[in-house]
Amino acid sequence: MIANHASFQQAYCCEGILSGPINQYSVSIDHKVGPINAKAVSINHKRGPINGEAGSINHRRGPINAKAVSINHRRGPINDKAVSINRKRGPINDRADSINHKRGPINGEAVSINRRRGPINDKADSINHRRGPINGEAVSINHRRGPINGEAGSINHRRGPINDKAVSINHRRGPINDKAVSINHRRGPINDNANSINHRRGPINGEAGSINHKRGPINGEAVSIWTSVKKIDILKWCLFNEKHYRTSFAA
Repeated sequence: MIANHASFQQAYCCEGILSGPINQYSVSIDHKVGPINAKAVSINHKRGPINGEAGSINHRRGPINAKAVSINHRRGPINDKAVSINRKRGPINDRADSINHKRGPINGEAVSINRRRGPINDKADSINHRRGPINGEAVSINHRRGPINGEAGSINHRRGPINDKAVSINHRRGPINDKAVSINHRRGPINDNANSINHRRGPINGEAGSINHKRGPINGEAVSIWTSVKKIDILKWCLFNEKHYRTSFAA
């Protein structure tokens, strides 16, 4: 056990320490139980937290705070400019990078590749993100169920809504709002400068364009070709209006 030892304050390498803490620019290899503070470096640190510009490789359960780097970190959270590779369950906050992050959320300019269930917020990039929402200038490829907000782009997004300058290709059920573009959008509404090709059931509002729109209404300087069931409001022109349609759209 090392405690309050004067000669230890300037130590730079300590191997095999099992229980005592290491302070003052110390280095620990295979440190097991005690925490490491003040610009500490830990390799294969197991249970103690690392604080103060710490670096951890294969850290398992303790959290890493203040400019920490973690590779294969499993359960502890990483905060304040943290980088995590293959991190599984802990959240990553404040400009975090995560590769193959599975369940924890990533906040603050986060990047996630193959992230599955956690949400990604604030300028996040997600490839093959499945269920978590993406907020704040997010990009999602093959995003399935989570919503995307804040200048988001989604390819093959299925059920989550896309808001604020969103782009969706083959979006199925979620609504798209605020300058959204949807190709083959099926059931969700598209609002505010939206373009929809082969949109089926959702309404399109706000300077929207729809081709093969079937049941939803189109409002606000909208253009619809082959619209069948619902009424069309604020529509001054319709293709083949007099020849192919009776323009008595009931309320």
